[in-house]
Amino acid sequence: MHHHLHTNPDRFLGQWRLIPDKCIYDVGEPPSEGIYTLTQGSDGPTHVDIDIKWKSAKGDDMSYNYHIHTDATPVVQTFNGQDLRVVSHIDIDGNILKSTSSTLDGKVVMEATRELIQHGSKLEVIMLTHVGDAIRKVYQLYDRVIPSDKQ
Repeated sequence: MHHHLHTNPDRFLGQWRLIPDKCIYDVGEPPSEGIYTLTQGSDGPTHVDIDIKWKSAKGDDMSYNYHIHTDATPVVQTFNGQDLRVVSHIDIDGNILKSTSSTLDGKVVMEATRELIQHGSKLEVIMLTHVGDAIRKVYQLYDRVIPSDKQ
């Protein structure tokens, strides 16, 4: 496994604008707007800071930020008061950045798949949240705002 060849997150970096009318939520309403920003972190080339800002369907300003390592190094994050171990990797052709969040005792609670489509001009995000035995799905589509080489 030449895993190190597929850990470079550069193609995902930049700013992405949500296309609300293309979003599909199993539960609740999609945000009315959103910006998803991925930037190179300070802790090496596989460290990515993720900042998400959105306006809820009701008009509330919301934000969340966290970081990942794209070489499958686990990162412990606190989400809704619960410590989760997040493991992320990039697939072999470099178009998919996947993260799996588990409780510290190993139960998967969330999976996020981010896929570059249309030659990297759009980002598809699919989030699966495990709630008991059910899985809730969120589908989001984003347009690239700032190419990563312009930052």
